[in-house]
Amino acid sequence: MKLHILIPAAGASSRMRGRDKLTEDVDGRPLLRKQAQMAQSVSGNVTVALPDPAHPYYAARKASLDGLQVTSAQYPASREGLGGTVSAHVGTLPSDATHLMVLLPDLVGLTADDLRKTLAAVTDVPCRAAGQDGTPGHPVVFPASVFDDLAGCDSGDEGPRVVLRAHGYALVPLDNDHAVTDLDTPEDWAAWRAAQQS
Repeated sequence: MKLHILIPAAGASSRMRGRDKLTEDVDGRPLLRKQAQMAQSVSGNVTVALPDPAHPYYAARKASLDGLQVTSAQYPASREGLGGTVSAHVGTLPSDATHLMVLLPDLVGLTADDLRKTLAAVTDVPCRAAGQDGTPGHPVVFPASVFDDLAGCDSGDEGPRVVLRAHGYALVPLDNDHAVTDLDTPEDWAAWRAAQQS
C-alpha cells in the first residue's frame, strides 16, 4: 500500500470567536502538530493543507509543524471548502499512490491505533471511520480507483460525500466516538478539558 495522508487545515475556525482550534494545546503541543505526528506514525507521505499566507492563522499553524517531515501546501480552492482541497490535492499525487486518507485535524481524540484500525479494513471501496453507533465520521480512506472522481468533485464540503455515495463505503466503528468528536467552539473545548480532568 502506498498511502498518502491529507490533513485539510485551511479552515477559519469561525466558531471559535477569535481563537484558532488547530493551535489549541493538547498534551503540551498544538492540536495540528499532534495530528500531523499521529499521521506520520502510519505514513511517510503526509501533506497539511494550510490557508493562504495572508490568513491570520497561517503563521501559527505553519510554525506548529516545525521540525516535522510533512509537506505543507496551499490550495486556492481550499477557500471554498473541503471538496476543493481534496480535489486539488488528488491532482498532486504521484502515479504510484494507491490510497488517500483524508484526516480532519480537529478530531482531538483520534489515535494512531484508530488510523491503523481504519486502514486494516481497507478493501477496493472507500473506507470510513464511524462512531460506536455507526454514525459516519473520519478519517476516510479512498482507493486510487476513485481518484479521478475526487479530482472532479465540487469545491464545497459536499464533493467527497458525493464520491462516497456513488461508490459505497465500508464503515469502521472506533472506540469512544473518536471518529465523530470534533471541538468547534470554546464551550466544546472547555467541556472536553473538564472531562479529561475528571
